Amino acid sequence: MIRGRRRLILVAKLLRIEERALQLIREKGYIDYDFLSRRLGVPPAAAKRVVDHLVERGLLVPEECDCGKCPLASVCPYAGRKSAKTYRLRLRGAR
Repeated sequence: MIRGRRRLILVAKLLRIEERALQLIREKGYIDYDFLSRRLGVPPAAAKRVVDHLVERGLLVPEECDCGKCPLASVCPYAGRKSAKTYRLRLRGAR
């Protein structure tokens, strides 16, 4: 079990990583695990945990893309994948 000061340091670090992730999403409009992993300098598994926690907190919404129906398919970096899972910020007041 992590105790006292060390636990506070880890929690503070996680909050900084989550805030940076939210900032990246605001800038880009959407993210996926690979993008977040590269930009935050953390392993993909850590990026997934950050995203999962932000989804649990209700700050992010997962989206399943269907490139055949998307008007942005011609410029999307995920175009051509069978199904790309991305995340976006939840709109204020939406549930």
